[in-house]
Amino acid sequence: KALITCRSDYLRSDGTSHRLFRLPETAKDSLQVIWLCPLDLSDKEHVSRYVDYHLSTIQDEGGWTKEQYEEALETIPVLNRMVKTPFCLKVTLEMLPRLHRPDDSDFRITRHDIYNEYVHERFELEWRKLVRTPNLEMKRNGVGINDENCIEWYCTAARALCIRMHQLHSDKLCLRPNDDFFAGAPFHIPTNRTGSLEGELGYWLLRGCLTCLKRQLSNETLSESLEITFVDETFRTFFLVDSILA
Repeated sequence: KALITCRSDYLRSDGTSHRLFRLPETAKDSLQVIWLCPLDLSDKEHVSRYVDYHLSTIQDEGGWTKEQYEEALETIPVLNRMVKTPFCLKVTLEMLPRLHRPDDSDFRITRHDIYNEYVHERFELEWRKLVRTPNLEMKRNGVGINDENCIEWYCTAARALCIRMHQLHSDKLCLRPNDDFFAGAPFHIPTNRTGSLEGELGYWLLRGCLTCLKRQLSNETLSESLEITFVDETFRTFFLVDSILA
């Protein structure tokens, strides 16, 4: 049997499932081939369904129409080389109305432009959530985080995560008790912490860095660790490059 998808980020290298595809143990041997097909913007019918879904999720009466999205996807040549996964298309659809300047003859757009805009928007949303989180105001003030520098705070944390992953040749990190890496800036999660991890400002910083957090309990030591991955592999690549450009 074969599994054909353009969502490479949903599959693990050993062929087991991840998030979208969940094969039971008894079925793993029957999956013989995984075929990854890139998304092609020339497939108008396929792309049209993604645009329809995007429009159904936004509440902006004065926003772009379906025709405007499809025209931009067709007339910006670089997007054919750039958009190869559904997630990349999702990010592109969200950012195009903000970045596109059709009346500018010198208009250029890059993958970094799109993801940079998307990342900053998401960090702004995460900051608003954090400001509304009770009992953290004193800790925010203690490290000097405010409306003016919050985006760079999140960016610094995300860069630190991806550099650490790169150093360890891994796509994930684990926050364990007595972990010196997370004890330093910008996370400041004490190695000898007591109480709930949710009470640490660094935990909310981790949550806001476009990551997935998964709690794990060691059967041997009964200690709890936190597995950290980026929500999509493209963010790990983005922040690694961004750390060089910063």
